[in-house]
Amino acid sequence: MNWRYQTFFPLNEQERKQLRDSAELVNVWKSLPEAFAQLRAEFAELKDAHSALRAEHEELKQAVLQQLSPGKPEQKAAVPGDVIRFGGYDWYIVKIGAGMMTLLCRQCVTMMPYREALQWLNTDFYASFPANEKKQICEVLWPDFRMFVHLLKRKDAEKLPADILACGSWWWLLSETGTSGMPVVFSDGGIGIIGADQSYASYGVRPVITVRI
Repeated sequence: MNWRYQTFFPLNEQERKQLRDSAELVNVWKSLPEAFAQLRAEFAELKDAHSALRAEHEELKQAVLQQLSPGKPEQKAAVPGDVIRFGGYDWYIVKIGAGMMTLLCRQCVTMMPYREALQWLNTDFYASFPANEKKQICEVLWPDFRMFVHLLKRKDAEKLPADILACGSWWWLLSETGTSGMPVVFSDGGIGIIGADQSYASYGVRPVITVRI
């Protein structure tokens, strides 16, 4: 028997197939690191593309919102003559300075004699303001007592245009002389030369306050 040609038993078909499959598995196993590296590179590219898309989406969203809700124009600084809302009333700004502004009520809030007006303004009228707004109202001295709400001085009234002074009725100015004739403003905005009797009940009261800003 010639042993040179019979050193191993011949493989049958099933065994040869198993051997081929094993060789393929080894090749696949060897190729896995390279495949994983390629997948990581592709994932990094996809991640960068996703981030770019998100940034573009946010820019587009902001642009659409800007078109639907455009920003409000910059508000101009308040100046004398402007009208503001405070304490449930509309007020003309008549003076601004040193962190405060003086306000004149746009209309008369009541009709009453002059001798009762200042007391009413600093009791019932002042009490109608909310607590947070009361804190903004400055206390003033005139001439020898304190008050939070007062009337417009004649010298201040003379600096204002007639369209601010006119309110459809006659109204009291603050007396700076203590005489019986109280200064008044006519319904058309003119300032009276001769004062009115302080007992007249048909003249209006236009409050004045100084508030912190």
